[in-house]
Amino acid sequence: MLTSTRATLALARASSLARSLARSLACALSLSACASLHGEIAPDPVPPSAYTPATCRELTLMHARTMRTLVFSSIAQDHQYAEDRTRVFGAPVPMALIFEESRAAEVARLKGEAIALAAQFEHMGCVAREG
Repeated sequence: MLTSTRATLALARASSLARSLARSLACALSLSACASLHGEIAPDPVPPSAYTPATCRELTLMHARTMRTLVFSSIAQDHQYAEDRTRVFGAPVPMALIFEESRAAEVARLKGEAIALAAQFEHMGCVAREG
């Protein structure tokens, strides 16, 4: 009878420890899953050769459009970062990732495109116009 009581206590302790570890892991994952600030997102590699057939005027227009979209996507991403840091019951909640509202992939793509467009612009010897 004494052995079964010890076994029951040992099983209860192990179960309690497993629940505690699961809670700790869930908390750590929720903290690491929060959206990033736009400045922390690395650009995706985009080869400048993708824009080889474009003229200088087309490159200028594409770059302007890309930069405009990047600004708005960065603002939206930073907003999601702030929202994810909102504390509910004392813990950050990664709502952007739960509802797939994070724009990190779009920001990374746009950063890569902007860099590639600028490199192609320079490679072709295009001159930026004032105003």
